[in-house]
Amino acid sequence: MNLKPRFWLLLVAILVLGYQFRLNVETIREHRTLLFIPFRLKSFSPYVETVQHWVRDDDDVHRGDEVLALNGRPLIGASEYAQELHDSMRLGGSSRPLWVTLRSGDGTIRIRQVHYPNCDCGGLSGREVLWWIVLPRIFCVFTGLLVVAVRSRSALSWIFLRLMLSFSQMATLPGGLGDWSQAADPMEWRDWTRVPALAYQAFFGASWPAWLLLFGAYICHLRVSIRVAWAVAVPMLAFAVLKAFEAIARSENFSNGSLLHQVLETHSKEFLVGASLCALIFAAQFGRRVMVTAAIISGSFIVLLYWPAALANSPEKAYWTSNVELPLTTLEQFKMRDFLAAAFTLAMVVVGLVSNWSKQGFALPLSMLALLIPFLYSHAAGSLRLWWGVWVVSLSLGLFALGSAGLVWFMIRSPQR
Repeated sequence: MNLKPRFWLLLVAILVLGYQFRLNVETIREHRTLLFIPFRLKSFSPYVETVQHWVRDDDDVHRGDEVLALNGRPLIGASEYAQELHDSMRLGGSSRPLWVTLRSGDGTIRIRQVHYPNCDCGGLSGREVLWWIVLPRIFCVFTGLLVVAVRSRSALSWIFLRLMLSFSQMATLPGGLGDWSQAADPMEWRDWTRVPALAYQAFFGASWPAWLLLFGAYICHLRVSIRVAWAVAVPMLAFAVLKAFEAIARSENFSNGSLLHQVLETHSKEFLVGASLCALIFAAQFGRRVMVTAAIISGSFIVLLYWPAALANSPEKAYWTSNVELPLTTLEQFKMRDFLAAAFTLAMVVVGLVSNWSKQGFALPLSMLALLIPFLYSHAAGSLRLWWGVWVVSLSLGLFALGSAGLVWFMIRSPQR
């Protein structure tokens, strides 16, 4: 028996389960405390971008002020802000104030105490946090580890594990519900685990398209499509590695990652267009009809990707209309890109699976679709302010569990791949 796959499985299980245990325990312990952020900083910068409405006027915090220190601690990266805010609100409450050292545009330095509302009135009960936030993470991790434990020498099983680790980073609560309960953030951790935890989150949060394409290629079991899928996935994985470095730099030192952040954000649409063309090459391996369908999807994706930005830059107010009209702010543009990227990748993979319908059977595409619909809904609900309710969230997670179970059954029963 080859012990090497078992060794790697044990190592991955220890690292991932250790991270998930700490994250889930802190989420349950602190879910009742609302985290009020008094002001937001410009991206990769110590300068104040916006001041929240609950901050009092006599706190003397203004947009454009440079934050030099928090509670006497110099502000170098975002982790200092997250940690001091966390300690002031969740640990100290009103007994521990937040003292901010500011420098205005004319060079004047002042120290001010920032006031903010403080309450232990989270919008979700302990049972809801457990059901909607903690259990989905645990389910993703244990499902992936289970498949690898049963089929440790299968490449498909290891790719499925990586895909499930990516899905464990998925925001399961759209918009409103999540605003009232803050999940634990590794950036608040003060020990050595902060950096690897942030890198893990950022890498798997950004690499899901690569694992999704590879999973579809290995399921179809065509040698040509597997080689092409790896060629397509390598740039996506490289992009995810850059996002991990960006997340570390954001936390530890703004100056170390400002150039990387500027490149990634300035050319974000170009990266997505490149990914769409790579996925088109992958889809072309399944025949002419699939290639034409994928080309239509890819073209529509590129048009939608550029259209909202063009509207938002016009003098008039731009609106993206779903059920209601809403202003398309810069933040919503970024969310829209995530949503479009998720919809595009889902469509590409479904096209590939349906093209092999006769080879793989009817259950596999349906399981894949059930697995991906909650992921698409999570992106859409955060971008378009879709109507949602408690039962919609539960139904979405139920579909995810059903699709995962179908894929696990297929992989365990199918020959080694």
